[in-house]
Amino acid sequence: FTGFVWQKDTPRYLHRKDFIVTRILRLEGLENGINKGQNQAGITVDSKDRAIYIHGTTMEWKLGFPSTIGCIHMRSKDVVKLFSEVGVGTLVYITA
Repeated sequence: FTGFVWQKDTPRYLHRKDFIVTRILRLEGLENGINKGQNQAGITVDSKDRAIYIHGTTMEWKLGFPSTIGCIHMRSKDVVKLFSEVGVGTLVYITA
C-alpha cells in the first residue's frame, strides 16, 4: 500500500505513471522453469515472486499494446468485474 489515492484531478504529470488501480489478481505459475521457480540458468521466472498481476491501470490508452514487463493491464471497470467472478485458485490461461 502506497498511501496514494488516485483522483480524477490528480496532477497531469502523474498521468504518465503506471499506477496499479482498482483490484489485483495475483498470478502463480504452474510450470517449473517457465513461470514457477527458476529456469535452467538459475534465473527466477516465478510469476508470484516477480509480482506478476492482472490489474487495472491509469494508462488505459496503452491497452492492446505490449507495455509492461509482465503484468496484464485491464480497464478498471473490467478488472473489478473479473475480480468478482473468479475465486482464489481459479486457473487462468494467458496467450498472446
